[in-house]
Amino acid sequence: MLIICSYTDIRERLVDLRAVYGFMLLAAVIFLYCYKNDHAQDMGILLYGSDPVGIIVSMLPGLLLILSGRLSKGMIGEGDGHVILVLGLMMGLENLIRVIATGFFIAFFAGVLTVALNKTVFRREKCDSIPLIPCLLIGYILVYPYVSSSF
Repeated sequence: MLIICSYTDIRERLVDLRAVYGFMLLAAVIFLYCYKNDHAQDMGILLYGSDPVGIIVSMLPGLLLILSGRLSKGMIGEGDGHVILVLGLMMGLENLIRVIATGFFIAFFAGVLTVALNKTVFRREKCDSIPLIPCLLIGYILVYPYVSSSF
């Protein structure tokens, strides 16, 4: 999902919501399977256990970003919030925070490079925004050994 969304975020500054919702459906099916068979805690899917409250807590960062995007009238991408919401469903709150923190750190340095070099590292023409999803993808790749060890 992050690869597909990174590509569209870089090229078109849009997030492919069809891919996001497809993965959201997959995450919901996996959660329901694990919840029904009492495997959610063993697989590390939820930080707060294998109950519906845990899944809602894991979705909070994405929901807050979607709300921020609506309140800021597009200054923050709502598509980024949808991606983070699905990541929360798939990996739980603790692992999601690791990926988000690493992704934001990478986005910060990409922004500094953009300002310092007066061009963006993602596109050739000058722009005033950095696509977040590729930074989250790099953050996920860097954090993956820690995320996979909790499963």
